[in-house]
Amino acid sequence: MRFNKGDIVKLLNSVEKAVVIEYMQNSTKVKIRIDDFYDQWVDEKELILAENNNDYNLNFTKLEYLNKEEQSSRKKEKKAKTREVDLHYENFKYYNKNLSDYEKLLKQISKFKNALTNAIRDNINELIVIHGIGKGRLRDEIKKELNIKYPHFEHYDRDLSMGATVVVLKNK
Repeated sequence: MRFNKGDIVKLLNSVEKAVVIEYMQNSTKVKIRIDDFYDQWVDEKELILAENNNDYNLNFTKLEYLNKEEQSSRKKEKKAKTREVDLHYENFKYYNKNLSDYEKLLKQISKFKNALTNAIRDNINELIVIHGIGKGRLRDEIKKELNIKYPHFEHYDRDLSMGATVVVLKNK
């Protein structure tokens, strides 16, 4: 039996009711939501249409809307917490191998400053600055910039083998 999205169903050998969420593409597997929060994939042969839907108090449209809102909120929350900027010059969009090391360093510092400004503006809690290991010149310049212009932000090396500095964008 093919069920429709939103149908109230019962699992065979159970009194538990659920709502049909979706079908797996080209399959008889059905995703159901049990107890308004628990999703499970089952074969449609394990389900029957519930006899009395009135006692199952679920507004599927509202549930679907709330679920999308919740997912969107989680994504925004995750984005709002941490941001990463990679300063490896060879990954820059307009990579120019003819620049001197000093000119490359200036471009990397400029990219760092823009990323930091944007992170502050966007209320990011933490900016991970990937500068690489190298000779440490870029890392030293980043730390100097942070110590002089942003002494109220904590910063530390995340992992020496990776070459990254974490900037905590809240006052100490």
